[in-house]
Amino acid sequence: MMLRGRMRAVLTVSSSCPDTAFVVRISLEKPEGDYHLRHDITSLSYQLGNYSPHTPAELHFIFDEYAFLLRAGERLRIDITSADDNSYVNHTNRTGPYAAQTGADLAVNTVYLDQSRLILPVEN
Repeated sequence: MMLRGRMRAVLTVSSSCPDTAFVVRISLEKPEGDYHLRHDITSLSYQLGNYSPHTPAELHFIFDEYAFLLRAGERLRIDITSADDNSYVNHTNRTGPYAAQTGADLAVNTVYLDQSRLILPVEN
């Protein structure tokens, strides 16, 4: 299967905090090893404005364009986290400007997989 274009993800999530980050990373698993394809990050406040803790909400991720061949026996892996120390500054899980934060809160996040999806640009 040839995939060419922008992959997108739609996650339905909730958090115990009024703001937090979600990172989605897509990798290609091959017999000889895994290959990171794309990743994206967003926060509840960036996409939704005000967020009420423990309320399910839909977040949208749009990845940079990419082209690759997905062969029989290979698979896509989707990792969803709230932090990525290698690429992004950790979110404080508080609302307001990052530079104004004096601490951080622990967030308990939920991803509702049955209401989430990965949209692939399959080429015919």
